[in-house]
Amino acid sequence: MSKLNRTASALLLGAAITAFSLVHSAVFGAKANVTTEDLAGKWAAACHKSSLLDNNFMEETFEFGPNQQFFREIRKYSERTCTTPTLTESRVIEGTYEVGAPVKAMPEARELNFTIKTVSSTAYGEAAEKQFNESKQCNVANWKRGEKRDVTGLLCNGNQLNVGTVVFDIVQLADGKLYFGKKSFFRSGDSPKERPKELDKDLVFTSASAMAH
Repeated sequence: MSKLNRTASALLLGAAITAFSLVHSAVFGAKANVTTEDLAGKWAAACHKSSLLDNNFMEETFEFGPNQQFFREIRKYSERTCTTPTLTESRVIEGTYEVGAPVKAMPEARELNFTIKTVSSTAYGEAAEKQFNESKQCNVANWKRGEKRDVTGLLCNGNQLNVGTVVFDIVQLADGKLYFGKKSFFRSGDSPKERPKELDKDLVFTSASAMAH
């Protein structure tokens, strides 16, 4: 094969690969290069069953702000409709985040690292207040309903997030929906080797208006 033919073949192959990548992204609706600009704003997940085997239901929100700051709130309820009267606890995690390289097994997903700054918890309702005090939730005494307590670095429900802890996750943006990795945050991702290998398609975050907090 002549040099000219080899060059033409290489160009055709490159074009074919590019075309395949574009079609793949179009078919699956995934944005291949998620940026901090794409994540900016508030994202919310509707009421769903907790994965912590505690018979709770949860609503979750993520807010990605300027200077790569993030704010995550997990609100726990005692029944499946997640209505205010059954709110038992609000857990808030704040810190910074960094969007990393594409995930090798999923080029349409990106690595996402969260660095913890603060963690707080608030008990809601008389029953929750009583339960928290009886169990010494997070090894903290004298819980009062509606009072936010700093639990950074404390062991809560078998999980501990210290200042500077890095949680290794993955993220994908597809058709306006945000997905994170399975078994991330409280469940896995304590080291790069434990970064989730697949996306949690059952937990869908959609864009919402900015949160006041």
